[in-house]
Amino acid sequence: MRKTKASTLFGFFFSILLITSSQLVVAQTEGKIPGPEDYDKWERLGRYALSDNGKYLAYQVNKNNKEYELILVNLELNEPDSLGYGSNPYFTEDGKYFFYYINPDAESTKQMRNNGEIPGKDLAIHNLESDELQIIENVSSYEISSSSQYLAISFPNSNGSDALGTDIAIMNLESWEETNLGNVAEYAWSEQGNLLALILETEARRGNAVQLFDAEESRLKTLDKANSSYLGLTWREDSRDLAVFRSSVDSIYEDSTHHILVWKDLAGLAKQAQEFSQENFKNFPKDMRLLSQTLGWSKGGESLFFDLKSWEQKQDKDSLESMGSAAPGIQIWHSKDVDIIPAQELARRPMHTYLSVWHIDTDKFVQLENELIDDISYQEDVQTLIGADSDPYNLEAMFGRPNKDYYTVDIRSGKAHKFLEKCNHVYGVSPDGNQVVYLKNDNFHVYNFKAGTHTNVSKGLEASFVNQDDDHPVAQKPIYRYWIIGWAENSQSFFVHSKYDIWQIQADGSGGKALTNGKDKKIIYRHINTDFEAEYIDPTQRMYASKSGEWSKESGYVSLMPGKKEQEISWGTFQHYRLRKAKKSEALVFSKETFSQSPNFYYSEKGDKKQKKVSDINAFQKDFAWGKSELIEYKNADGKRLQGVLFYPANYEAGKKYPMITYIYERLSQRLNQYMPPSNTNYYNHTVFTHHGYFVLMPDIIFTEGEPGISSAKTIEIAVKKALESGMIDAEKVGLVGHSWGGYQAGFVPTQTDIFAAAVSGAGLMNLISMYGTVTRAFGGNLESDHFETSQERMGVNPWQDPDRYLRNSPIMQIENLNTPMLVEVGDNDQNVSWTQGIEFYNAARRHGKQCVMISYANEGHGLRQEKNQRDYQRRILAWFGHYLKGEEAEDWILSGIPLEEQNRRLKNWKE
Repeated sequence: MRKTKASTLFGFFFSILLITSSQLVVAQTEGKIPGPEDYDKWERLGRYALSDNGKYLAYQVNKNNKEYELILVNLELNEPDSLGYGSNPYFTEDGKYFFYYINPDAESTKQMRNNGEIPGKDLAIHNLESDELQIIENVSSYEISSSSQYLAISFPNSNGSDALGTDIAIMNLESWEETNLGNVAEYAWSEQGNLLALILETEARRGNAVQLFDAEESRLKTLDKANSSYLGLTWREDSRDLAVFRSSVDSIYEDSTHHILVWKDLAGLAKQAQEFSQENFKNFPKDMRLLSQTLGWSKGGESLFFDLKSWEQKQDKDSLESMGSAAPGIQIWHSKDVDIIPAQELARRPMHTYLSVWHIDTDKFVQLENELIDDISYQEDVQTLIGADSDPYNLEAMFGRPNKDYYTVDIRSGKAHKFLEKCNHVYGVSPDGNQVVYLKNDNFHVYNFKAGTHTNVSKGLEASFVNQDDDHPVAQKPIYRYWIIGWAENSQSFFVHSKYDIWQIQADGSGGKALTNGKDKKIIYRHINTDFEAEYIDPTQRMYASKSGEWSKESGYVSLMPGKKEQEISWGTFQHYRLRKAKKSEALVFSKETFSQSPNFYYSEKGDKKQKKVSDINAFQKDFAWGKSELIEYKNADGKRLQGVLFYPANYEAGKKYPMITYIYERLSQRLNQYMPPSNTNYYNHTVFTHHGYFVLMPDIIFTEGEPGISSAKTIEIAVKKALESGMIDAEKVGLVGHSWGGYQAGFVPTQTDIFAAAVSGAGLMNLISMYGTVTRAFGGNLESDHFETSQERMGVNPWQDPDRYLRNSPIMQIENLNTPMLVEVGDNDQNVSWTQGIEFYNAARRHGKQCVMISYANEGHGLRQEKNQRDYQRRILAWFGHYLKGEEAEDWILSGIPLEEQNRRLKNWKE
């Protein structure tokens, strides 16, 4: 439940990456303790690009102070070149040109945005062969032809705010000859030939048209012209086939429908379009219209896929006016609603759409989705699609137990055949269009369309492909990575993960084999896709994988070739991330980091162990003190082996006892080797905590169904006790902090134990019963019930089935046992966890005379987004723990209430 949103929140300070590390990582460094005045200089690796030939790397360096720069590295010479305020690096496929945007500096950008202006950007075109640089000023966007010879650039609209199209320039990058066109609303290059399709859009619509520009011939032709709107230029992959929507208005209906225009094999000359118009098909449903949201080609170009939606008939204007203010402002909520009204309000598609297909070659229309089959997984290269019907299981789905019945749907005839009932784990159709993989009863099965047979293909294999360690109370545990890796190109096998290895399983049930050998050494291998254009896997070609020690937290990369020993690329006590392979060479780049070693890029020219460092961010860190990280191990109350990370204070002195902050969520030991730049705005930043003289503990926590709070409390007590055994931590000065799901635990655990001297709970759940029935807009306006029963809360049942478990696991219901000073943070616009949860806890604490301070941030959500509030919250956390864990003098807001008038006076003078 919170996990998805909390991951979004924590993305900017905890970004969960590959599981990497070692038992004891690089020794801490001594020096000056960095303070808030130093934090702005810290850097992060940003967007990056590797040229297809593997000769160049471009990466963005982002600083905490919002400054940034783009670096271009000649990897063969290891020569970096700073390109100033550059962004969005891109290399052409032939490796000849390098494109990037040149932006205003951070201060100028901020001033322009404050003035309501949109910051402009220039386009830099660097010829890597001649080292020539061309700069095109004030551009909006650009697109390169597939040949890398021609460039189309659009510019900000100079024809006034009413003009719908804009100016573009088409350039020959070899001769720099330029063609200029106006009123262009949309443009797209074909993948074959240097053909640019254009949509012209004018204010009066008289000039609206679809045009084709042949860049080689410098010739412009009109393909279609009408007093209508065009949109959705769609070239078929690796072809000269073009499709586009043209709007069509019906006077008795709201909105509009669309026609589809298709041109086959355009070669610079205008051809007569084939046109799809719903009026021409007797089987086209009369109450439907054609949407312009989806337009997908079949691989061979015989068919086009699109969506239908119900018409909405216009209401009589006089009748609407006669209603006036008498129209009631009501909503009708019914217990049979599958999606409750708020969810329908927030849905991207408030009314259902229906996937359909036009077979161009036979001029035949087929509606694929209908009232029975409401969800089809579209694949462009197969003749049989998989559709699903969830209606029989709507009630269970509302409460976290979704299932579907599955059908094969023939795209030519539209005929559907039910082949599977009550399942929720069906994966992609094979390349030959004749098989599909699904998971049921902990085993993979393959359904063969032609034979109509189901085969259990994983039974008897010496591995489990279902994650039995997943502690959510669901009937069918998920597979590793939640999806199969992919089908082999020949359709004879598919690839999946077991707990430790990568497996290839034969689709006919004749067996399978592990491609890696991680089980015996407790090494976890995971496939890495280095070719994002490949739809399937060629089992005869090299494959790349990450590897990580389940318990050692070491990590690295390997490459795999059939019949050969794995080739190690990198391995060690680091966190590895960002692996990218050049398309036309064996060159690789990736980053490595530890808690105390800044992430940087490394380059391997041959894709082997020989590598060199090619970036050097945060080099100044050597002048500052830094801590170190190490693993601790313990068993929870159920005897399950777990780990945690202990981060040392900067400038740690042996023999001295230190305070400790315990940060909690779920499993956190994978952060052992994650580098965390200090920041003034990252309020739970554990590096900042270590700079303030704290140990920081991040324990792994797993939960018991129906007892999330109690099982968490038991585990945290054990983990803290294990950390205290080191003798380095003062047992009387231990704090607890968590946010969202961690905030729930930080509110509950101190009601079960007195081992914490102070706690901080951010955006936490405090009353499980009242939260169960809450509507959360962040989750699509749905009820919390499914999250509570089977997702992050893991309660298993609803409150009416077992109210006692809800009561004993709710922080406010245990408030009488709270003896720990509690700081509670809420945002009054939280769309994940209502701020009333914090208010309930605050009022319960007041009623029982407990030490509790609630901070409410105006116009903030589940995570603070305004920099002033981020800085303030971090400062208050440090002041809170500073007083209760380090004995610092308490600020007045900690010990006593401050009248609102005085609070407002201080806010008015905040900068002072």
